[in-house]
Amino acid sequence: MTLITAEPVAAPSVEVPAVETLSIETPTYTAFAAGPGGQSFVQKQLELPKLGQFDVAVAIVCCGVCYTDTMYAAMAEGMVVGHEIIGRVEFKGEAVTNVDIGDTIGFGYIRSTCLECQFCLSGQENMCPKRTTFTDGIGGLANASVWDSRFVYKIPSSIEPRHAGPLTCAGASVFGALYGYNVSPTATVGVVGMGGLGHLAIKFAKAWGCKGNG
Repeated sequence: MTLITAEPVAAPSVEVPAVETLSIETPTYTAFAAGPGGQSFVQKQLELPKLGQFDVAVAIVCCGVCYTDTMYAAMAEGMVVGHEIIGRVEFKGEAVTNVDIGDTIGFGYIRSTCLECQFCLSGQENMCPKRTTFTDGIGGLANASVWDSRFVYKIPSSIEPRHAGPLTCAGASVFGALYGYNVSPTATVGVVGMGGLGHLAIKFAKAWGCKGNG
């Protein structure tokens, strides 16, 4: 039996690209929609949807690519995929209280749910029959999007956007498993596969103090 180890690897320094500033007067932005068979992307100019009371309009800084994105892009020409999204809050609805203009936030697969059904009230919002996802609107492969503020999360300045993006999908998936099964800091954890999810599972389990088979 060995302690789970996951030594950090220094990443090369990169400049964060300039973020497109949104405007209420001219609320248009650039998006990249799936082309035929998901083999290419088509640049489009779109108009920002009207904000609901709980919505935020976000200028997107970066977005990771998940295998789910490639599947949707192949199935639905014209869809703007992407659900490992980091962005900056530009505008917000009158009922938004959890984030402020200028905050850096992350958001992922779920766009909104009813927040009233048995699934939502038991922490299983992904099962909500009224849920909407990144496919129900503009995903992260765009310069901007609109999201329900109750499904966005502040990102600390200590985490680079490009590193934070995958936490909103792969990270949330494996953390949900550890949390949902009440894994204790003294538990032994097995991780099958070392891909996008697996390497984050090891990092979380190590941080939690778990052990695993070497």
